[in-house]
Amino acid sequence: MESVSTSCLMDIFNLLKACCSRPCNYIMTYEGTFSSLANEVGQLKDKSVDVKREVEAAERDGLTPRREVLGWLNSVQNMEDEAKSIEGIYDQKIKCLCSLPFNICSTYRLRNRAEAALETIRELKQSAEFTKLADNLNLTRSIKIPTTKTIGMDKVFEELQRHAKDDSLSVIGIHGMGGVGKTALLRRFNNDFPSEKEADVVIFLELSIDYKLEEVQKSLFDRLSLTWQDEVVGIPFPAPPSKCKIIFTTRTEDTWPHGHRKDD
Repeated sequence: MESVSTSCLMDIFNLLKACCSRPCNYIMTYEGTFSSLANEVGQLKDKSVDVKREVEAAERDGLTPRREVLGWLNSVQNMEDEAKSIEGIYDQKIKCLCSLPFNICSTYRLRNRAEAALETIRELKQSAEFTKLADNLNLTRSIKIPTTKTIGMDKVFEELQRHAKDDSLSVIGIHGMGGVGKTALLRRFNNDFPSEKEADVVIFLELSIDYKLEEVQKSLFDRLSLTWQDEVVGIPFPAPPSKCKIIFTTRTEDTWPHGHRKDD
């Protein structure tokens, strides 16, 4: 009977040992995680300093930092604060004599938090290769163009303005037979665009019957003060909700904006 009891106790002991060995090993090797966190956040700080320096130089040149860059810098600052908080808890509550943790539960939770921070920091490091840090937004917002009066089209013009302010609409088509005033309506829209809050830049293009795509691209590049590099650049289809709009005129209702049908 005694041998059976002893055997049962050994089985229970081995089971507990197996169950606890992995978590204990996880807890007892915590120093490596915190050391890695310190190294990674240090490298991220160095990279953010370089990015900030380039952004400041761009601002001195009159350029506007891109939102993705500012968002990245903000995320970096958040992770620096998180790493500092983790380090403070580690030094004050976890680390003690002989570098052994005196609170196993606290150590386990803090290491999980540190590993989550490590993952985010590494992702930020990988996403730090920006193709462009800033844009030239000091552009002529709209260019007034000669136009004739759109007699009897005030209601249509008001409807066009209302659709242009609707973020659920991305593409607006104006169709009708030649000579009804579609182009004149868009010229008036270009000249009387309501406010700078509605759009950063308004671009008006008139295409000939035999227009070439490259000519349209170069016109857009010039209008946006970009450097032409002989690359194919299209107009991305704006997905709602979006402030970006494509407004076009056509003689037939079934014409799509990227088609090659004859327009006014």
